[in-house]
Amino acid sequence: MKYYRKSHRYKRKKPIYRNRVFWFFLLLLIAVSGLCYFVFFTPTFKIKEIEVIGNEKVPGQAVEIIAWEEIRSKGNLFFKINADAIKEKILLDYPKISLAKVIMRLPDSLAVEIQERQAAAIWCKDSCFKIDKDGIIFENAEENVLEFLTVKDFVFQDEAQLGKKVVKENDLAWIININSYLEQDLSTPVKEFVISSPDKLIVLAKDGWEMYFNLQNDVNWQLTKLKVIFEERIPSGERNNLEYIELRFGNFANPKFKVISTP
Repeated sequence: MKYYRKSHRYKRKKPIYRNRVFWFFLLLLIAVSGLCYFVFFTPTFKIKEIEVIGNEKVPGQAVEIIAWEEIRSKGNLFFKINADAIKEKILLDYPKISLAKVIMRLPDSLAVEIQERQAAAIWCKDSCFKIDKDGIIFENAEENVLEFLTVKDFVFQDEAQLGKKVVKENDLAWIININSYLEQDLSTPVKEFVISSPDKLIVLAKDGWEMYFNLQNDVNWQLTKLKVIFEERIPSGERNNLEYIELRFGNFANPKFKVISTP
């Protein structure tokens, strides 16, 4: 019996350089490498300019220096800039700034948009400071600056530091409202406000007499009681004889008049 061996055909393997997949990945690698070189090793995406927007009192150059320090720590590369780190450093170094926004501008610049705090009052403990509407101190000040109302605080116990909140926003808003109401609606100019305890706000009129409010209770009702007693019992000509008006308790305002000694 004869056996016949099957003949086998062997295909010759194509050289790798004739493989389309090979060329695809090679071209992709070249493209990616070129892009990486273009991004990381050419000056195209290196930060060259910083613009500061919105500053009035804070020097723009000082803000730029802070931004440049962070940028250079990352090699000046646009895509490695930490905008949050720049913002946090600016707010930490300059309590006068309430808001900072870093705007990235392709390919090689950025803008720092800032908003400075505006004084709402002068706050005094051992020293005096300007505070904004949020109750944050941000600048040293003189006592009784004419264009601002003065708030003396005997309740705050911590150390007063720039950038720190010393008055609750709601309490400060009520103080500003009381000041406006007294001057505009009741023709009673105010010299200063004194926070003497958590439940007692002393309002010192320029005439020398006092009003006692509690900011924890209904302030509008306390103002209403004050208006009623002015209209019904104490005309403007007799207010110089007042010592104080207690507004914190009950449904009525309770005035106390100065004792006038007779010869």
